[in-house]
Amino acid sequence: SLNVGCTPAEIRETVYQCAPFVGFPKTLKAIAARIREVAEKHSATMSQVTFAWHFAKGVASPIIGATKAKYLDDAVGALDLTLSAEDIAAIDENYIPHRIVGAV
Repeated sequence: SLNVGCTPAEIRETVYQCAPFVGFPKTLKAIAARIREVAEKHSATMSQVTFAWHFAKGVASPIIGATKAKYLDDAVGALDLTLSAEDIAAIDENYIPHRIVGAV
């Protein structure tokens, strides 16, 4: 059976919410490939590009899981990175927004 992160009852009740998870691994790989391309273009890390993309989208949230100082240093390095509209569009091309399903 296909595990899309929802129980059978949730799938029946909220197909709209769960549908974006179908094909998620393939989409995630495509997004990661684009982030890698943009990172190489800017001599930055993939983490820095991801943070810069979030900043460009107006997303501000705490950094969860930064267990080492080097991870925080990497994140702070994103503040010096400005993505072009072309960079953002390249990352956005494969991104599928969806509603959050489950506990947050």
